[in-house]
Amino acid sequence: MRVARHADAPVPLVGDIDRGGGSAHFIGTMLLLNAYESALVKGLAVNKCSRRPSLFTWGIDLPN
Repeated sequence: MRVARHADAPVPLVGDIDRGGGSAHFIGTMLLLNAYESALVKGLAVNKCSRRPSLFTWGIDLPN
């Protein structure tokens, strides 16, 4: 985030959901960022999602 803050650049947040805990990683990371840093996060990318859409139902209820 240090480089992103310096460049005021958009950041993708990438997580590996195949090993478990991917949802918690995304939520935990976003909660640890300050307001400026969280505004830089422009999307979430999931690696190795196992073709199971049910893994993403948690994201429907997240506030913006």
